[in-house]
Amino acid sequence: MNKRNILLFFIAILLFSCSEEKTKFDVYLDGAEVKISGNKITASTGLATRQWKFTDLGLTTTSFSTKDAEFVNQDSNDCDWKFNWMPADEKAELINVNVKVDNDEGFNDDFIRTTVEFYYPVSKLGLLFDIWTLPGAPGFRTRISLKKLDPSDRPGEFTNGTIEQINFDTSLTKAKAIGYYNDTQHRNTAETPILKEEDLNIGTTDIVDWANVIMLSNGENWLSFVKESHKCVNRQGVNTGGFKLQAGKLEVTGTGLDSLHLTTDYQPCWATWSIVNKGNSTDAKLAIKQFDRKRYIIDPERDVYIMSNTWGSSSSGANSRYASREENILKELKVSNELGLDILQIDDGWQGIQYNKWEPVKTAIYKISDSDAVLPENTEYEVYPEGWENVREAAKDAGIKLGLWAAWTIPYEDLVQNYEMGNFKSFKLDFAKLNDYKTLSDFESRVRNFVLATDHKVRVNWDVTENAPRIGYYFGREYGNIYLENRKPVFPPNVVYQPWLVLRDAWHVAKYTNLNKFQVTYQNIDMIPHELSDAYKYTHDYTLAITLMGSPIFFQEIHLLTDEAKSALKPLLETYKNVRDEMYQGYVFAIGDEPSNASWTGFQNYQPETQTGYLTLFREINCPNSSYNFHLNFMEGKNVQFKDLITGREFDITDFKSLPAEMEQGAYKFLSYQVVN
Repeated sequence: MNKRNILLFFIAILLFSCSEEKTKFDVYLDGAEVKISGNKITASTGLATRQWKFTDLGLTTTSFSTKDAEFVNQDSNDCDWKFNWMPADEKAELINVNVKVDNDEGFNDDFIRTTVEFYYPVSKLGLLFDIWTLPGAPGFRTRISLKKLDPSDRPGEFTNGTIEQINFDTSLTKAKAIGYYNDTQHRNTAETPILKEEDLNIGTTDIVDWANVIMLSNGENWLSFVKESHKCVNRQGVNTGGFKLQAGKLEVTGTGLDSLHLTTDYQPCWATWSIVNKGNSTDAKLAIKQFDRKRYIIDPERDVYIMSNTWGSSSSGANSRYASREENILKELKVSNELGLDILQIDDGWQGIQYNKWEPVKTAIYKISDSDAVLPENTEYEVYPEGWENVREAAKDAGIKLGLWAAWTIPYEDLVQNYEMGNFKSFKLDFAKLNDYKTLSDFESRVRNFVLATDHKVRVNWDVTENAPRIGYYFGREYGNIYLENRKPVFPPNVVYQPWLVLRDAWHVAKYTNLNKFQVTYQNIDMIPHELSDAYKYTHDYTLAITLMGSPIFFQEIHLLTDEAKSALKPLLETYKNVRDEMYQGYVFAIGDEPSNASWTGFQNYQPETQTGYLTLFREINCPNSSYNFHLNFMEGKNVQFKDLITGREFDITDFKSLPAEMEQGAYKFLSYQVVN
């Protein structure tokens, strides 16, 4: 059946036992299938198949497999969810089953969406179980939503319910937990990595409450779970729960929702990704990245860009706000065009020195009197005397798109008005404090409605720079990218740009998610005092090369770049732009040794369908070894052709075992490769 002709498959069956015969459905989409027959739901993405059985208590997983392996013990639970405020044996009444082709209001490619609604009469609770079957994905996204028919009858302890549980095959005896830290403002030292990894002892580990990801394996078969939430290692967020691991059983806890926010309408809990694959640990990481890409798709028109942002050159807030004025933006647009950048983002200051009204002010008052002052204190200066008109037209003439910064409190109407008046294509919403369910839900809804109002013509970016609960690493990326970290030339000391630490942070992000959805900073190294950083030992193109496997951002006033700096940057930018569309189709892996300022390290971009990709290789400034052999993922034993994209040199390696590299200290290489017959 043509997917465009599949509008809705719906059955309404009021208040009957879950053990009765179910109406049959069989829905296909691009190699994926959802079949409902008898008392079973069978969903297949083409790579993974998961089966649920209707029980008296709800639904339980009875099988989860690839074509080569089964990952679930058939002795399953009575139900995949449980809540300690509900009677353990409370029977569910099936209300309806809904199977349809969906695209989440345009935020995803087409997938098969299955929703199953239950009613629990003793608890007076409605429960909606949502299954996303994404064609070609190595797993499934599931999510529970809840409603209370009598909101005044609220359960006490609510938030730590189990939203997913599975009895996994007991041959999976190895487990690893993975999590990322926020507050990158204060994680800019050798002792403060942004990634935490921990091997777990199955059977003795109780709740792992800091992790984003759990990976179970026997060395050959892998079962991974990802919590789609804003949890970070050092910030729990809104009722994000954790992973409860026992021998042969895993529970995912944390509803997100709490009893205060139960209403008569369905409210969603945190979603879970369940992913299966066969192979080694690199194959398991690829499976997570592939699912991540299916969940957070990349649109070349909206997601592929090089951005500059006006905030990052100054030591004071007053000077950074002064940098957002029209006069300065017109300078920045000329240099953006000269360098070949795509988006110029106007940061804080366009609205004056207040955060209550969100329209470009005609003038503002300069507020600083120290040695960094560029104007006398209390000087009134022009900001946008004619609104957005002049910069909008100048951006159009320069072929540059505009972006805009705002605080997270900006109302929906002001987002829309600035989008329409300034033709902004990218927004960054800052300062968020998403401390409770309603605040988080309302914020996401406002952003979602804004993107929909523009017909998906804008992107909204988030950040993980502070310790306040914001968006995190695995949530909200259907709206835009994650701005990873503030890195500046001088002040404050905790964010001074250190090339090797920016490289290490990107290297860590690349281990378990898709780096090209994260903005990685290039800073003007000429502005950084030698006593604060060894950035001066590196070159401009080296530090730019660090960013190329992510989403590059020039966090600076780019008109301050010298002619020598621009001459070093432009050839690499041109080379990168010639291949970046292909790069965004690949998956990025951390290769070499972990960056330490004395390592051989780098990134491998890999496209499985074409067996092609790109490499950025680095010899850090204090690395004593003049040569190194890079292991490349997925290349063992193959005939591989390489091309140095900087020099044009081509060479082949047959029966590949490793890639030998020789460079001077503080040098890099940018290569392409392909498997050949």
